[in-house]
Amino acid sequence: MRNTTAIWLLIALTTSCGDSNILSTLDPPPASQRAARMLEDGDSDDAIELVLDTLEGSYRTSFTAASPNNANLETLRQSFAAQLASSEIKGEGSEVANLLAILSSAVAQKAGIDTLDIVLKLASASGSDDGEENSMVALFPVLPQASESNIHGTRLAAKILESLGSQLKASDKFRLGLYITASTALSVKALDTNGDQHLSEDELLGLSASSATAIVASLASAVVSLSGQNSSENPRSTAAQTAVVELRDEIQGAPGSTDLHRLRNYLEVP
Repeated sequence: MRNTTAIWLLIALTTSCGDSNILSTLDPPPASQRAARMLEDGDSDDAIELVLDTLEGSYRTSFTAASPNNANLETLRQSFAAQLASSEIKGEGSEVANLLAILSSAVAQKAGIDTLDIVLKLASASGSDDGEENSMVALFPVLPQASESNIHGTRLAAKILESLGSQLKASDKFRLGLYITASTALSVKALDTNGDQHLSEDELLGLSASSATAIVASLASAVVSLSGQNSSENPRSTAAQTAVVELRDEIQGAPGSTDLHRLRNYLEVP
């Protein structure tokens, strides 16, 4: 499995903090670098444990409480944000924010999310007008199984990043947009009960009005996050942003008077 996010994190952590963070034979690398290396090796569980062991306060308690059900995800965001604010007062906010960003990556990796695959698939879908499939369904092959745990894990990864607030870097904000897009597409992929990578009229009967409204709202949130990345030097990132904007606009422009009707009409196989 390619762990591109982990590699980017490791490079950033070893080059952006000045001479004080240059590794030596005498001093062990900080936890953020060790956790990033674990992600590079695909050891998401070990990275999660290392980060939670390193963080002080009630991070582990909040994380454990959020893991079983989605109802606690907003509580986790609020708890993490409050603890990060306390760290900023102590002058420790930057390292804590690095650890939380890595924790988010580890949770996403455990859920089977590969951000590079998502970017490439979105980039290839941008501006496409082949009529064979829409951008949402086009993501299905590069997403993990649409299990409750994977959907939850992707949402959890996004909430952890959201807790960074003002500490959220542009690259992390872009990654947040990808996580939101992925969790949204996973919730739609869960409707594909026969696994044929398409959605029939019968399968779309499983889409509720509340779920449709949540999907539309999530896409709007993803657009906002993806727009925070200055991707002028990365055409694929620019194309990925464009694809999500197009996806949102195409759903809004589909026939129907409600989110449910528009989304069903957009997703149904012609």
